[in-house]
Amino acid sequence: MHKDGHTGAALLLTAPLSYWLITYAGLPWGALLLVVASGVASLPDIDQKTPFLDHRGFTHTIWFCLAVSIIAGAGAYLVFLQGATLGSSLGIDSVRATSQAVPVSLVVFAGALLSLLSHLLADAITVGNGKMAVRPFWPMNYKKLRFGLVKSDSSLNAVLIAAGGLAQVGMFVAAVSP
Repeated sequence: MHKDGHTGAALLLTAPLSYWLITYAGLPWGALLLVVASGVASLPDIDQKTPFLDHRGFTHTIWFCLAVSIIAGAGAYLVFLQGATLGSSLGIDSVRATSQAVPVSLVVFAGALLSLLSHLLADAITVGNGKMAVRPFWPMNYKKLRFGLVKSDSSLNAVLIAAGGLAQVGMFVAAVSP
């Protein structure tokens, strides 16, 4: 799967949560989820640019997805608290700002995790030999996850980005409609 396909898969998988966030927490929360999910969608493919990592190795595991999501959520929490501290020195209500740190970190965590898991699923639907299969529980389990439905450079990439974008727009319209 290529970058557009991974972004589209992430947008599709996060669309229901986006709807929920926009409906019950407001548009900025859905936008945060959208930014995070789009931003990390292709992160597992960093192994293609790193000489000491095998493609679809560690970066294509559940463990990598969890580790990155925890780090992203914790980082968002710390950055938000630092901003609240800075804001209080500028006269901004730091209690209110601090109270948002946990929800922000949870949205960042959820957006990253869903996006990264969608990457594994999108790669699993592509055709590939044994080396290109996704092994989501490696090194604890070497079982391959591969459905082999399409080539990674197929038109499915364009379909996924379009479907993901439409799903997000649909969720937004449904959430803000009276």
